[in-house]
Amino acid sequence: MRGVDPPLDEGFISAVQWNRAYSERVASQPDRTPIVLAVTRADGTVYRERIEILPHESDNIGLDLRYLERIVKLLLWMKGGSEIVIAGHDELAREIADVYRPQGQRAQRTPRRVLERRDVGDAGGRAAQGG
Repeated sequence: MRGVDPPLDEGFISAVQWNRAYSERVASQPDRTPIVLAVTRADGTVYRERIEILPHESDNIGLDLRYLERIVKLLLWMKGGSEIVIAGHDELAREIADVYRPQGQRAQRTPRRVLERRDVGDAGGRAAQGG
């Protein structure tokens, strides 16, 4: 099935198409990296989402950051929360923290803090398990 070609931007690719292509590329990589995201709310609820990214090297670095940032933005929109916990990749956690810092690209949607932890189970609270 072919998507709709936008008349004003021939290079446009929808988020759905981009995510599908990225996910297919990740699935083809034997050395893909698992990441666990947790969004915590003030009431103690924790929503966890497990994803996989490309090996974080060379041309993949920008792709991984774009994918992770889109997933974080989606989770904040869907689940709400004041804290993002990223387990599995220190460097990407720091990069996402930079995106969501008060002067960052997503400053208007800034959660209280972005953390990296080895064990997302340490985030505490009532778990609302994701995919």
